[in-house]
Amino acid sequence: MGDSPDETAIIRFTMVKLLQKTGYKNVSVFPYDFLHPMIPKLLTGMFSTIGQVAEKIPLLKEMAGSVIIYAEK
Repeated sequence: MGDSPDETAIIRFTMVKLLQKTGYKNVSVFPYDFLHPMIPKLLTGMFSTIGQVAEKIPLLKEMAGSVIIYAEK
């Protein structure tokens, strides 16, 4: 699938704890983006809308393809 040997999934709760442990404050990690790069351009609008809904559903949102990480040092 193109994953590198050192690639790993980011589990947001683990990432929050790690950042807090290393001295960061006001930590927020949240999943976003269900739009896979292999989706044909013609279908991106429809899948983008579906992804925006999926990002709001508990548990399902944890499977998003990306995360946004915010923290203050």
